[in-house]
Amino acid sequence: MKKVLALFFLSLIILSCSDDKSTSPPVVDIDKFPSQPGTNYTFNVTFGLTNPIIGTKRSYFIQKSNNPLSNTLSIYSPQVDSITYSGSLLVDTTYFRKTSSGVFYYIDTTGLAQLIPDSLRTLLKIDTETRALFFPLSINQTWPVYQIDIQISGLPIFSPIKTFAKVSDFYKMDFVIRNSTITSNVYKIDYTLEIQLSPEGQIERQTASALFAVGIGFIKWDGQAAVINLVRGTTFEFPSEIILEEMRSYFIP
Repeated sequence: MKKVLALFFLSLIILSCSDDKSTSPPVVDIDKFPSQPGTNYTFNVTFGLTNPIIGTKRSYFIQKSNNPLSNTLSIYSPQVDSITYSGSLLVDTTYFRKTSSGVFYYIDTTGLAQLIPDSLRTLLKIDTETRALFFPLSINQTWPVYQIDIQISGLPIFSPIKTFAKVSDFYKMDFVIRNSTITSNVYKIDYTLEIQLSPEGQIERQTASALFAVGIGFIKWDGQAAVINLVRGTTFEFPSEIILEEMRSYFIP
């Protein structure tokens, strides 16, 4: 995957819980994505399918005032992720914003823009954030997550990178918050990344799935690392292309 992305960018330069299933979710959505400072999660992480590597991931949200890029990212809240495995430690800070219509993660494209020749920069439209969630969620719902377009006269003629999501299933699961049991709506979301290096070239597809529990957050990720990194705005160098994350514990103030 990394080689394919590298070839793509180079080509730009050269070319110029419970298992109670339900068939349909309720219409009403509640406050879906807990994001207040102090919210934190712990996940069991598995890298690879053969001879898997086991690790632990911790995610927590901090105050905006701790954001070192506050001038640039004042509308975003920081999320710090740390992963430990086999004596190694990975740490990354991402930035997200939540609205009534969804959750968006910021992507820093400054370095990429500097690598592209002036003659090509005017033809590119590069998104600066991903739409990880689109509220209200419902079965078979789809939405664009992230893409890069080549445009002429402001009209997109080709999208070398496209990522989209589809809600493929719905569950109800029980969770405990502050000694009280709540039943949450859980949606399975399938994310697909498509890479096409030229309009006539073959499309490479990579996929990942997530389980999102309304009022709790993401409780599971499963799939290819490039997709998971892109959707969440992270830049982790994982030891395997395939990742499984399953929530072990959480705290929501």
